[in-house]
Amino acid sequence: MKWPIVTAQPVSLTRSMAKALVLAAISASALAFVPQAQAIVLVSSTYSLNQYVGSGSAGPGPYGTVTLTSSGSNVDVSVSLAGIEGFVDTGTGYSLTWEMDNSPLTITGLTPGFSVVGGTNSSGTWTVGTANNDLHTGGAGYWDYAVTCADGACGQGGSSPYTGDLSFTVQNVSLGDFLANGMGFHFASDICTEVVDGTCGPNGLTGNIAGGPSTTVPEPGTLALFGAGLLGCALFIARRRAASRS
Repeated sequence: MKWPIVTAQPVSLTRSMAKALVLAAISASALAFVPQAQAIVLVSSTYSLNQYVGSGSAGPGPYGTVTLTSSGSNVDVSVSLAGIEGFVDTGTGYSLTWEMDNSPLTITGLTPGFSVVGGTNSSGTWTVGTANNDLHTGGAGYWDYAVTCADGACGQGGSSPYTGDLSFTVQNVSLGDFLANGMGFHFASDICTEVVDGTCGPNGLTGNIAGGPSTTVPEPGTLALFGAGLLGCALFIARRRAASRS
């Protein structure tokens, strides 16, 4: 018995079939991205101090930013106020408060004139044995840790605000260790909203500002994987268009 000879015929993709294949490629890229995302390492996060929670009505924010940057097994913290604000010591808050479960906590490289609340200082290395859990900042809620300018960087009340940047390094932590407090804020600062000639101006208000995350930057490897998936989809579409024209 002779079997019939079957000749393979070229298959032309319809537009709907091409769309289906593109969606499948995108889905495959997304699935490839998920396992990597579970192990994602953020290299930088920026938080906007954009809510005034003190008494009175302040002008619109943001009033400053907090930037966290991974540095090996540590995290560098930098606080920059918007320009006319300054850190003060009103007694209703602190220069910077934050929430994390880690203890004991070690802080180095703290800006001169500032101190760590509840910490001990040994040659520039600050150690806090356990989280305070009860550092209150008015409308910004309670916090675990705080840095204050009561060590000389600024005066009492609204006098002699500190208008420079505040920075320090938290040892042996990651960006994911910084948490939101019970009010949903990630950081809070005690400031004067308008510094004039080295003092809190007549239109300036003193009180706490607070805020949450605004941007995060993932590790380059994760971005490269996601970008490769998008590039593959783009090349597929380009090839199908070229084949349909020939």
